Amino acid sequence: MDHLVSFLHTYGLSQKEVDVYLACLQLGEGSVATIARRAGTKRPGTYLILEDLIKRGLVDTQQTQRGITYHALNPQKISTNLQSLQTEFQSVLPELTSLYRNKKHKPVVSVYEQYAAYDRIADEVRDYVQTGKEALYFGNSEFFFHKKSKVDLWFRVMKNKRTKCREIICGDGATQREYIERVKALKNPNYQVRQIKKPPYPVLSEFGIWKDNVYFFSGSGKELYTIVIEHTTLAHTQRTVFESIWNSLPKP
Repeated sequence: MDHLVSFLHTYGLSQKEVDVYLACLQLGEGSVATIARRAGTKRPGTYLILEDLIKRGLVDTQQTQRGITYHALNPQKISTNLQSLQTEFQSVLPELTSLYRNKKHKPVVSVYEQYAAYDRIADEVRDYVQTGKEALYFGNSEFFFHKKSKVDLWFRVMKNKRTKCREIICGDGATQREYIERVKALKNPNYQVRQIKKPPYPVLSEFGIWKDNVYFFSGSGKELYTIVIEHTTLAHTQRTVFESIWNSLPKP
């Protein structure tokens, strides 16, 4: 039954709609009160749910001597609805694709407020560098060290000479020195780090660049705000800024 409920959720039904629809299937037909008792829902709400199921083409009504009863239509109707939706989707797909392609001209900005987003992006960049493409990073590495398992996994991946990453580490504290030493210990010529020991201003945020995206991270304590900007032109501009800083720094 669980897989059936899961499918109906995917199909777009809420839990209460699933309960009412399954009650209709099992009863064959019944009044609102009968269906509500079987579904475990309240009668006024059941009536509204039945009306929605009628609009979806899953339930129909019948006038009897006892009044109006409701019954589920053949479940094959779901297959018909899905086929119709697929046909409709194919008709609008070219327009959707056109809008998607336009995103390189218009920045797509996403903002997150939990460390979970940072962890997800850490997984993303780790997968990215394993394709042989280069990632760039600028910051003090403080956010990165909040979860040891992520740090250890990152350095295991970066042992591979195929992985590429350049990082500018700001500051000369214990965290920064540890990070730089771990990079050097890998002896991966494609994993390079340079340092700004005494930045003119405190560097309390980070940014990274990979694919056509720019990632900004900022926060304090348990708070971390992540801003992701998907924009080819902005990514190229930020790479230029990074390269300018990189070339101005001495090699370790």
